[in-house]
Amino acid sequence: MVAALPVLARVLLASLFIGMGIAALAGALTADAAVTAGTWARVIVELALGALVLTGWQARWVALLVAALMLGEAATVHAFWRYAEAERAQQLLHCLKNLAIAGGFLLLAGNDFARRAKG
Repeated sequence: MVAALPVLARVLLASLFIGMGIAALAGALTADAAVTAGTWARVIVELALGALVLTGWQARWVALLVAALMLGEAATVHAFWRYAEAERAQQLLHCLKNLAIAGGFLLLAGNDFARRAKG
């Protein structure tokens, strides 16, 4: 049972990126306007990160990369202190969500380091 927890963690963490990638792809395929290169890049990156996390390929490095991306997004995109009171609570929620996701990926990276150290 305990051995299955890292696998379950990878599935849950990957589901965020796979779900968002599929949603972005669906939006791009049904868009009335031309889809930008940025949208396609987002679809590819989100699906690729989800697949890498799900399969556990280079788990610690991918987890550290995603944690860094989440921390960067929390500090830049969801910088709640820059928003007026009306939107501050919403941005704070997103910032904290990204910090929690980063924490999950740091745990995943640490678990991979510990597993490899045991041999």
